Amino acid sequence: MSLHICTPVLEGNSTESSRSESPDRMSLDSPTLEDPGNVDGDSSSNHSAGETSLVEDPMPESPDMRAYQQEMLLESMKGNVIVSMETGSGKTRIAIERMQRQLETGDPRQIAWFLAPTVLLCAQQCEAIQRSLPACSVKLLTGDLGLETWTVSTWEAILGDAQVIVSTPQVLYDALCHGEQFVSLGRLSILVFDEAHKCVKKDAGRKIMLGFYHERKCAGKSVPVILGLTASPSIRATIEGIEYLETTLDARCVWPTLHRAELLKHVNKPQLYPIVFEEPEHQETTPSMRSLQKVWHELDLRSDPYILKLLSDPSERNSQRLETAIYKNDTYSQTELKSTYGRCVTVAKELGLWAADQYIWRATTEFLRCLDVQPQIFDEWSSQEKDYLAAAFRRVHAPEPPKCPTHISGKAGLLLQELLQVQQIHDRPVCLIFARERATVSMLYELLNACPPIKERYRIGAVVGTSNHQSKKQNICDLPSNLTPGLSVLEDFRVGKVNLLITTNVLEEGIDVPDCNIVICFDPIESLKSFVQRRGRARMHSSRIVIFTDKSPKMAEKWEILEEALRLELQAQEREIKELEMLELVDEESSQETLRSRTTGAKIGFDEAKSHLEHFCYKLSKGEYVDARPYYMVHKSGKLMSCTVTLPSFIPPHVRQAESIRSDWKSEKNATKDAAFQAYAALYREGLVNENLLPFEPEQLPGLETRKPMAYIEPPFKPWQDIARAWQSKDDRWAYTFTCCNEHGDVTGTYDVVLPTRIDQPRTMVVHKSYGVAWELRATAGRRLSSDEASSVQDQTSALLAMNFGHRWVVLDKPHVIQVSANDAFIILEHKGSQTFVGEPSEDPSHYLLRDGSGFPWIFEQVLPSKPTIDLVQRPFLDYELAPDNVPYAVVRKWSRYADFLHPQLACAANHATRTKPYGYVLPLPCMRDEVTINHVEFGRLLPSILHEMEVMLITQHLRNNLLSSIGISNLELIRSAISTRSANEPFQYERLEFLGDSILKYCAVVLAAALHPDWPEGYLSHFKDQLVSNARLSRAALEKGLAKYILTRPFTGHKWRPIYLDEAMSNEQEPKANHQLSTKTLADVVEALIGASYCEGGIEKASRCLAVFIDDQKWPHPDVSRLKLFELQPPVFINEGHFAELEALLGYTFNKKSLAAEALTHPSCPSSDAQRSLDRLEFLGDAVLDKIIVSRLFEAEPSLTHDQMHLLKTATVNGDFLAFQSAEFGLSTEQTIKPKGSDLQTQTVLKPLWKYLRFDSMIIGVEQLAMEERHARLRLDILDAMENGTHYPWALLAKLQAKKFFSDVVESILGAVWLDSGSIDVCAGIIERMDILKYLDRLIRDGVHVRHPKEVIGMLAVEKKVRYTVETSVEEAGKQTFTCTICVGDREVAHVVDGVSKEEVKTKAATEAVKILESEMTTPKAGEEAVAKATE
Repeated sequence: MSLHICTPVLEGNSTESSRSESPDRMSLDSPTLEDPGNVDGDSSSNHSAGETSLVEDPMPESPDMRAYQQEMLLESMKGNVIVSMETGSGKTRIAIERMQRQLETGDPRQIAWFLAPTVLLCAQQCEAIQRSLPACSVKLLTGDLGLETWTVSTWEAILGDAQVIVSTPQVLYDALCHGEQFVSLGRLSILVFDEAHKCVKKDAGRKIMLGFYHERKCAGKSVPVILGLTASPSIRATIEGIEYLETTLDARCVWPTLHRAELLKHVNKPQLYPIVFEEPEHQETTPSMRSLQKVWHELDLRSDPYILKLLSDPSERNSQRLETAIYKNDTYSQTELKSTYGRCVTVAKELGLWAADQYIWRATTEFLRCLDVQPQIFDEWSSQEKDYLAAAFRRVHAPEPPKCPTHISGKAGLLLQELLQVQQIHDRPVCLIFARERATVSMLYELLNACPPIKERYRIGAVVGTSNHQSKKQNICDLPSNLTPGLSVLEDFRVGKVNLLITTNVLEEGIDVPDCNIVICFDPIESLKSFVQRRGRARMHSSRIVIFTDKSPKMAEKWEILEEALRLELQAQEREIKELEMLELVDEESSQETLRSRTTGAKIGFDEAKSHLEHFCYKLSKGEYVDARPYYMVHKSGKLMSCTVTLPSFIPPHVRQAESIRSDWKSEKNATKDAAFQAYAALYREGLVNENLLPFEPEQLPGLETRKPMAYIEPPFKPWQDIARAWQSKDDRWAYTFTCCNEHGDVTGTYDVVLPTRIDQPRTMVVHKSYGVAWELRATAGRRLSSDEASSVQDQTSALLAMNFGHRWVVLDKPHVIQVSANDAFIILEHKGSQTFVGEPSEDPSHYLLRDGSGFPWIFEQVLPSKPTIDLVQRPFLDYELAPDNVPYAVVRKWSRYADFLHPQLACAANHATRTKPYGYVLPLPCMRDEVTINHVEFGRLLPSILHEMEVMLITQHLRNNLLSSIGISNLELIRSAISTRSANEPFQYERLEFLGDSILKYCAVVLAAALHPDWPEGYLSHFKDQLVSNARLSRAALEKGLAKYILTRPFTGHKWRPIYLDEAMSNEQEPKANHQLSTKTLADVVEALIGASYCEGGIEKASRCLAVFIDDQKWPHPDVSRLKLFELQPPVFINEGHFAELEALLGYTFNKKSLAAEALTHPSCPSSDAQRSLDRLEFLGDAVLDKIIVSRLFEAEPSLTHDQMHLLKTATVNGDFLAFQSAEFGLSTEQTIKPKGSDLQTQTVLKPLWKYLRFDSMIIGVEQLAMEERHARLRLDILDAMENGTHYPWALLAKLQAKKFFSDVVESILGAVWLDSGSIDVCAGIIERMDILKYLDRLIRDGVHVRHPKEVIGMLAVEKKVRYTVETSVEEAGKQTFTCTICVGDREVAHVVDGVSKEEVKTKAATEAVKILESEMTTPKAGEEAVAKATE
């Protein structure tokens, strides 16, 4: 038989060695009965043929407990039980859940002890328990730790800080035998027996029960809870067998009965295919085999070290040993060579001559190599034995065989054919090969790897078991380096790095492996139990189990017996399924009751209820790893059934459970339909589904508002009409004295501004006279004047305005809305240009303005005796040549037309053309001169700015005294800031207050939502909160309350300003409403800014009043009142209070209600219960608490941060990746005692991070936690260095953590719990201070760290060009995904990054590189080109 594998030559009769089937085709749909180690709770798979999971464990379609598992868990809570369930049904999952409950509710001083029959299984189960219970101290005790040397103090130290111990039964039995000072059963809270069916005869597990457990129980002493796990088909074979095991374990044997249909549904049945081969009549040998045999036969007993040792000490005992050794040729050296030859003969028979030669070469070279580099492997051997055997093996002539197999057996050839055929059937094969001998496993691994067609299609691994006995000598036959006794290859098999695993029977039971679509039994199966165990590994869809069997009469007879047993088992199971189906048909007269919508006519009946209910739960489910399915518990009374359905924990408690109306259903299926129908009807009555009897879509949810981008608003509020009316009354007036100070602080004049109404004391105004020059206007508090006193004060307003603006527009001499008068001068309109300046030396025009014929003002510089020539004048006036020559000329400069003194002048505005000629402007004399000094004219130029300031104050005051009167804000500047948009260009803007107010609004709305609806799911609470704080809601409130007219949106422009006369103000009418539009986002922002202003002045109290003003359809109690309500509603704790001691030590806070701590640590994946909530609600609260603390810190920072800076810093501090990193950094250091192999007791410090306290029920979370722990350990130093010393925030490094949301959720849920328990924001701030969150925030502020996300930065650098990210994903052989990102700005490729771990991380990393390139180009084009070239490489 020739295969296309380096043309191997087959041994034996290849024409008769062919694939065949039994007469009945043997394609049995055989049931699957067990996987003792399936931690995930279910092995069912919806994968297509050949699909395999790429996670660490075989993951079911849902990671959460199924109904039959819950049934078994509840049974275990009632007393001692032995759980018997089929392969792949998840018994270990039940054990872990049971241990967790025992640890949480039992005596905290007691421990849980998990027993597994093999060291490999112990190691795997220990890993599974650690992954599921990360907060617990789990220790693995195996024989290689030298347990026989442990003293009482050693045991006490090891057990003292442990919560779970995993070991073989022999370890526990030996410890118990040494007395209670070592280990006492009274110290155990629960004792788990994995593979409980092994507790027979002289098994150590049975000895524990008979010799210690039953003895303690009879003496009235405490004993642990017993939980047994088994999947042996014999466990239910006979009544006697059941009773025997039940008596031994003091437990009753249970298996799913109420949910049997679901269990059968989730157990796959692989197809059975036998392959018949014919063994050769005689076995050929090779030169290497014959050389080994010769060396073995030529060994001289007279020089054997063992014989010489016995001869050197001729005691009676040694004499007997000597006689036996000589008679039987039984020495260590003889045995090793004999065993090596025997195994190579077996390998030759099973695999062919090439494999036999490969085995001899591998065994001899590995032995000689280990003697040189790893002599400790043979520590149990004497040096004489090592030398003696080394000399013998060096005499063996065993050259390395060729790389390509030359001779393989017919049996091996059939295996290769099968593997190639499987690869054609399944796109992604997952194969498990069982072989009896370790040597066969090793050489089969070599053979398959040496065949290119096989190696191209499969990633091959090999694994064997390990001995429980430390004292056993290392066997030469076990040395080949491809044999792996640990879990590393199994781990690779789980995650997909290996997809063909060769193993001994060590993987038959207990060990977790992924679902396989092909299981091959290379050696004939010896028992039905072994077959069932192996078959249970083929759990994927369309899987098969292939059995090699020879043609011998003895095997045929054995196969017939096995086949008959399989048929009987299959028929029993099929009969059970048919009985269930018949019951459903008989029961199909189910109620015709329907649920009908009151408005749409939509209806559902019993048959549709389950699918609708599952769809509803799925739609409301939150986050990953949450089992959103309803949980059905069937109740049986005789042959009649009823059902209770429990919905997930995010459903309100009062509709979380529903009972079937009938209790006389004959089938489980119909009972669950009834319960589902009642549950859905309750949801409809509660208003949780719409009138189409479907879950609400977001746009359908009641109360959801939408907004348009722009809204029509009423005209801006103008206060001058009210002022004009006030002037007509005889009420008192108010005078405000303004003192004008120049840039040197010198007073240039004092002036009274009189209003008919009182305003708050005006602020000190900064007047920007010119570029870089600022004056101040300092105002006093208003003083009261009677109307008569005010009438007696000279009104100089028109005169002061005319001095500055009269040449531009007409200033009328009539009353204005304000009255202005200089305190030290009499000024009237006629003083403008009333004097003549002729240029006499006695005149001093420097304090007055000169005016030309048009009345334009000029500032005097000097007098020229005659007209200068035109080439000396920078800007000669019109018809300069015609002007008189022999008269004096005044050299002057322009009086500035600049009128906007409220805003700093730009440099370009101040840069007038440089004078290149001696004289700028000249005027012929005589000319006109003002009678009013320049300092008063200067003040008149400021009047438009002062009037605008008065107007804004009046608007602000009117808003405070009317719409905001109930709030009681005394600081007018806060309100003014809140209503000033950026476009208004006021000295204050609302953005900082809006940033603060947004946080306060969120905090108040979150607390209110939680208090009003304490039982609502987090999704509904979020929706309710979003209604309250949405921009649509806030902008509508602003419009309805008339806030829009107060918002300052238009900038003050001095050039457009005109006087406001009293009579005109009285007659002014408001502009039509349709002419004014404002962004709805701006309207909402101003409301938030006013909330922020209220909080600044009066804390939450005034902020709540502000909320009540704008959202008046909702009462806004103080958050403390709402918190107290929530605190009182908190249910009692169901876990031992001492369970939270470590958490409280970590937080530095002791909970008054421990149930809050339990809730904060309970992931939504945990089973729902009336007494238990998940962390969603507290995370909802904690998110708002954290937001408030961070925002307040940013708002109070000195010097003040801009809105943009605060936003960026907040994002850097509260993003999920950073919080996840802190949840890994923030931990409690505990001391743990360990006993390394060959060492004394050691104490190591273990940091238990916050996330390890999370309680969960999804095995995938445990996998993610381990992966995150590895990534954190790898990246933490780089992240810490960047956070503590870097100039840029480590966005890419944090993204590389790939932290799932639950890592950050637990930080926020803890804050929510602490706030709800303490009622103190300060206490919560102390918690995040301990977490170093505030420390890093302060550092970011202090050192000005660049925190803008690189993706945002590159968008800014690209300006108008489009930024395009191209992400490509590649999958390696092991299933690992890597990501590549290319960034193009416009048409140019800027950066290319490879080896990304996720799409977000690689995009962030690429953006970081692109930013470096673009920024370098802005400074050095050459450096930019080099950076581009480097990035491209």
